[in-house]
This record gives sequence, C-alpha cells and structure tokens, in this order.
Amino acid sequence: MKEEQKDRLKQARIAAGYASGAEATRSFGWGYEAYKANESGKRKLTSDTAERYGKAYSVKPEWLLYGASHSDPTMAINKTQSFTQTVSFSVPVVGAVQAGHWVSMDILDEIKEAGLEVPGDPHYKEFDQYAVKIVGDSINNFAKDGEYAICVDIHAGIDPEDGDYVVVEALRNGGAEIETTIKQLRITLDGPELWPDSTNPKHNGPIYLGKNGDEVRIKAVV
Repeated sequence: MKEEQKDRLKQARIAAGYASGAEATRSFGWGYEAYKANESGKRKLTSDTAERYGKAYSVKPEWLLYGASHSDPTMAINKTQSFTQTVSFSVPVVGAVQAGHWVSMDILDEIKEAGLEVPGDPHYKEFDQYAVKIVGDSINNFAKDGEYAICVDIHAGIDPEDGDYVVVEALRNGGAEIETTIKQLRITLDGPELWPDSTNPKHNGPIYLGKNGDEVRIKAVV
C-alpha cells in the first residue's frame, strides 16, 4: 500500500507525543477542522502547512509532502521536548473575549488581568503572542468559559487559513466601542466568513468580512 501525505502526517504527530489531532491542535493553536482535513487526506498539504507541521513535529516538510529522505520521525518527540524546555516563556493575559459585549475604547486597560501570565507557544516569538480569557459560550465547542487562548498577532506574518480560529475585533459608533471575540474562519466562494462554534443556538450566524456595517478585522490567530 502506497504511503500518502496523511499517513506521514499522522506518523509525525504520534511520534511527537500527541495521541490525537485534537490534542495537537490545542497545543499548537491550529484550526481543528483544517488540520483534520489534512490528516484525513481530504485536503492536500501546501508548502506552508507542511512547513508549519514540520516545525511543530520536528520533521522535514519535504518528507511530509513527498516522502523524501528525512530525519527519523520517531525522534520528533525528543526534539520537541528539548526545544520547548530551552525556550519556554509566559505571555501576558491582555483581556477577555466575549460575544455581544461592547466596551468603550477608553476603558480597555481597566479590564486587563495585570500580573497574570500563561505559557506561550515556543514555535513563535514571545513578543508576537498574548493570551485572552474566554467569557461565555459562543466558542464552547473549541474552548470553554473561563479558559485562556494563546494568540499570535497577524503582524507576526502568520496568514489565517480556512478552519483557523481567530481573534476578531468589531468597532461601532465611529470606533468608540469595541467587541472582541473568537470566531472560526471559513473561506467561501463569496468571501471570508467568521462563525461562532457553539452548542448555544443563539450563536448561529456568521460575520462577513468587508460586508457588514461595523468595522471588523482579524487581530490574531489562536
């Protein structure tokens, strides 16, 4: 039986110590649906995704893509553990994300959790990261109320992909008020959409980037 990309990706994940794709996506902050599509073979790896997974699992992207000569993937867990121990750090919690909760721009500093820090992702630079506290249930299929999400600012050069969870800022009243939420990015033929991921039926509609009255922007990738 011919080995495919999805088989090599699964091998690398297991060798890196992650029992499931869900565990890996939580650890690295990837979009679960996009990763699941790669590991199931429904979506082929691109050079960018192979680079991302290869860096995380300590295997060569060329091997993930083509099965070319590479470092033994069974060594990935040892390399990953060593790398994490070397560059471990914490990032600040800069506030909360909550659907439907609008605050004045001039009180944003007051809602920061001063002094509280959580572990950062060693695969990105410390100053490109921060954490937010999740409030409410608009994203509870991904993360629960009271949990923290590690975010990588898009200015770090990361490009959100279909299926990624992203931090979204919406402005209204001429920019005087802001709502910060986490949504799942879906790329459609009609353009990008930002969806809640919740068991609560009241969170059931998308935000259309560039098509609704409020100014909406993607701030970071979770």
